[in-house]
Order: sequence, then structure tokens, then C-alpha cells
Amino acid sequence: DDLFITMCFYARLGFVQPPSCLKCAHRNAVKKNDDGASCNNLVPWRRDANIPLHPDGLGDNLVFVTCNTAKSLISGDAYPSIQWDSKNRRILHEM
Repeated sequence: DDLFITMCFYARLGFVQPPSCLKCAHRNAVKKNDDGASCNNLVPWRRDANIPLHPDGLGDNLVFVTCNTAKSLISGDAYPSIQWDSKNRRILHEM
């Protein structure tokens, strides 16, 4: 339930994927800036963001990335094991 709530919170704000964990989002909202702090909290991402959000439909479409990785992927960075295709709204590579 918490994962679905996290994903829906960001979706209501217009994000295709969560750009950070809720803890960092709250910290940034209170401080009004991103202090660049390292965070390894896990963030739920959908492998294929074209599939509508539904609590029964997450199953195999769910993958976890660290908060730092989510921030980097949203910024356009790529890693050898994972890359976010913002045009097609899909994770291209995954270990």
C-alpha cells in the first residue's frame, strides 16, 4: 500500500516516475532547495510507465532504485545497468 501511495503522490504532481524518496521530497520542500545530501532510500519505479497505476497492476512492473539513482536518472544520467527512456517512458536496461 505504501508503495502505491508513494507512486500516486508523485503522479498527482505530474511526475511519470518518483524523482526521489518522500523523505528527501519533504526535506527539500521545507528547506526550499536540494542540499545534495546522499540518500540510499529505496524508491519504487515502474519498468513501463505507460501501464496505468493500479494497486493490482504493479507486480512485475515494479523495480526499486535508490533515491540517488532516481535523482540521477530523472536528470538524464545513465548507468551500465539501468537507463531511463523519457520519450518512451520505459527503463531500457536492468540487471
